[in-house]
Amino acid sequence: RRSVVGQLSDGMGYIRARRSVWGLLLLIAIPSVLARPYIQLMPFFARNVLHRGATGYGILMAASGVGALAAALATASLGNYRRRGLLVLAFTATLGLSLAAFASSTVFWVSLALVVVVGASSTLMMSLTNTVLQGLVSDEMRGRVLSVYTLIAGGLMPLGSMLLGTAGDVAGVPLVVAVGGGVTIAATLLCARMLPELRRMN
Repeated sequence: RRSVVGQLSDGMGYIRARRSVWGLLLLIAIPSVLARPYIQLMPFFARNVLHRGATGYGILMAASGVGALAAALATASLGNYRRRGLLVLAFTATLGLSLAAFASSTVFWVSLALVVVVGASSTLMMSLTNTVLQGLVSDEMRGRVLSVYTLIAGGLMPLGSMLLGTAGDVAGVPLVVAVGGGVTIAATLLCARMLPELRRMN
């Protein structure tokens, strides 16, 4: 029966006191800013890099959706897997790697295959993080922690779109997207090294 502000304060204190929780939230925050907004920049790749126009854009978006749908269905099969924290790290690194490769590709069919991997790895990263968090936190804090997760997962993407779009005007969109993928890989490796509990998380 505490105030909303008091409950929010309790939730943030709970997250701050648990390395595994804030480590997971940090791990998804970085690609939410630097990698996942690739979808808003897809028209540029379709028109200026791959020279396929509106039709190519539609096919690329469909390919990303196919990857995401397949990943969502595959998530159910990972319910009994014991090292889901390791999978989160692996899929986050895969997202960064496939996105950097996509940004470097100028061949439409190669880009199409890569964007399927990007969509799948992004969905697997987010869904597995959600699953791990729900099993990790206590019952009374679950709602507050997942609220922060939702804020990071959805709220940071518009900020990332603005940052990547602005930087793309200066340095070029493919380079900025590739750098975003590279930073995602580096952040994943750093989290895996600095927070070994993430690798052991079930």
